[in-house]
Order: sequence, then structure tokens, then C-alpha cells
Amino acid sequence: QIGAGGRGLVVITSHFGAWEVGARALHRFGRPVHLVMAREANPTVEGFQRSWRERFGLRVIHSETSIFSSLNMIQALRRGEIVALQLDRAAGDQVTREIEFFGRPTPFQVGPFVLARLAGVPIWPVFVARLPGGRYRLLPEGLRTIPRDAGEAGTRAVMEDVVRSFERHVREDPYQWFQFRPFWRQ
Repeated sequence: QIGAGGRGLVVITSHFGAWEVGARALHRFGRPVHLVMAREANPTVEGFQRSWRERFGLRVIHSETSIFSSLNMIQALRRGEIVALQLDRAAGDQVTREIEFFGRPTPFQVGPFVLARLAGVPIWPVFVARLPGGRYRLLPEGLRTIPRDAGEAGTRAVMEDVVRSFERHVREDPYQWFQFRPFWRQ
């Protein structure tokens, strides 16, 4: 069961379909939801998005604003809250691992997986597809866990599994993936 026993939950999503609609659906679990993301480059866009998220009760942890942002995420998880991160936006100084994606080694951030392992909480990959007529379809995957003593190999195995799930969704409906910059290394 999702978030059973008062445990926190790391939700992994991507820029596939309408991920923010999926984040709103997480309130059904009756727990605070934190979206981990970088600030928008445009302050007007940042303000609009902040007001939209606040209207739906979503909290934001800005990943690049403090060396303590990881600590804030772990504390939220230990309080039994939900922390949602995007799989397909590795940037700057984030630690990544090369995982095969559409036949090419591709950098994916390891942070969400290490976060779940350190906090001792499950990982739930969830994607949201846009449908005609302004509707959406939630595409939840099964829960994954990484034991605290798993180390690099155990963490990588779960990363590869989640990336395969993401690849399957993109392969089935490529126009749902919003990727506007080079994704693979040249």
C-alpha cells in the first residue's frame, strides 16, 4: 500500500504528459506533498507557477537554493510526507549515472534513489498522460525499494528498472515527453 504505516514516499516522475496534474492527485493520501525543482529563469513564470502550486497545496523545495535542500527532503520523508522529483532533468552539479535509454548511455540523476535509500522509504514511479478533451490518465508503476545497505549496485539496479519503465511510456506515446533541449551527450 502506498505510504503505509506513516512512512514517507519518494515519487519519481518526468516531463511526460502533465506531471503537475499527477502531483495534485497525491493529496488523496492526506499528506503534505513537496515538489523538488529548480527555479524558473523567468521571475514572472516562477511567480505564476508558485501561485498555481500553492492553490493546490503543493509545496516546493528548490533544489539549487541551499546546501540543506537534501536535508529538508529527508526530514519531510521522515515525517511521513511525499517528496516528488523528476527523473529526466539532471542539471549542473547533480550526481548522475549513465543508464541505457533508447540504446544510448544517458545521464540520470541518482539523487532521488539515494534519498529514498537513506530515508528508508519506497519509490513510486508515476507518469501522467494527457488525453483528448482535457482529461488525463495516471500511469502508476509498482513500488520499488532500495534497502539501506544496498550500496551502489542495488541503487543502480532500481534506477535501471525505473528508467526502463520511463522508456516504455515514451516509446508508447513519444509526443507526451516534453524534452526541449539536448538529452543525450554528444
